[in-house]
Amino acid sequence: LWPWTRILRDCLAEIEWTEPEHVPPLREALTPLLSLGGCSDEPAVGEAARYRMFDAVRETIARVAEKRARLLVLDDLQYADPTSLELLAFLATQIDHIPVMLLCTWTPEVVLQHSPAEALRKRLDASLPAQVITVPGLDAQAIARWVEQQHGDINLAPSLWERTGGNPL
Repeated sequence: LWPWTRILRDCLAEIEWTEPEHVPPLREALTPLLSLGGCSDEPAVGEAARYRMFDAVRETIARVAEKRARLLVLDDLQYADPTSLELLAFLATQIDHIPVMLLCTWTPEVVLQHSPAEALRKRLDASLPAQVITVPGLDAQAIARWVEQQHGDINLAPSLWERTGGNPL
């Protein structure tokens, strides 16, 4: 559940400033998630506790979004554990009345090798008004221009493009 721990800690800190009376019940419901310290191990909870935890995540996000709209960014979902992906699926169907936008990123070449992320992507594509934006890698000419601007040595460009496939990350 590492994609969610930072988001929820930040949300709880904000709620603590504005509505401190709501923090203890939320923190209690989120304990299985927050006690992981950001690692990818999944909490050992039953279905009822898992639902309470998911609903507490929704409530936590809704409380901070009441004050102002939020953009939640979940990066590198190709590495996310199945419970994180299920939480994403749950939230995606529960936040239509909350001023929140979910921005999720993944590397398609890696997602195809990890069936939980691919299965979730297909499920969300079929059931939600989601938009998939594919960001292609830079072409060889763009890499050459960038290398020239940054380093002045254009001779590095072909090997850089070959190694990265144009992926700037």
